[in-house]
Amino acid sequence: MHIKSAAAYSLLEVLIAIAILAVAMISFARLQAATIYAMRQAIVHEHVQQLAVELAEWIRASRPATLLLAVINEQGTSAVTACYKQNCTPQQLARSDWYEWRQRVLRIAPAARISVCRSEHRPLADWDCAAANALTAPLIIRIGWPLPAQSDNFLPALAITVGPVPP
Repeated sequence: MHIKSAAAYSLLEVLIAIAILAVAMISFARLQAATIYAMRQAIVHEHVQQLAVELAEWIRASRPATLLLAVINEQGTSAVTACYKQNCTPQQLARSDWYEWRQRVLRIAPAARISVCRSEHRPLADWDCAAANALTAPLIIRIGWPLPAQSDNFLPALAITVGPVPP
């Protein structure tokens, strides 16, 4: 007569089960990290888009827009006057508002690049601001920021066409 032994798991079976469980847990952890990263990027994109819409409305409401566009496209660092403490010229006020708006963008996306120019190119294809007719080309706001694995060479993440803005 043959007696059947008690059902038990061998050490090899336990090790294989642990290995399968470990691979599943690592995969789940990677998926969770990717989800958190994508969610953070979506939040940054949403906030920067809201600020870009705010800038577009500011440009549309500014009459004439040339002063504001000149301040936006200034090269170098100009002194910024705190216009809420004293009376300012229109140029100082525009420079102060631009500085504060840009700082809000940089708090959300620290390495952000901002471009406001007339362009006939596809807005998200590059940062190029060439236009055959600078007076009739649409005004485009482009904002981009590098992802963690990117260098300084990144494309705009969003672009908003402001619409017909007189020169």
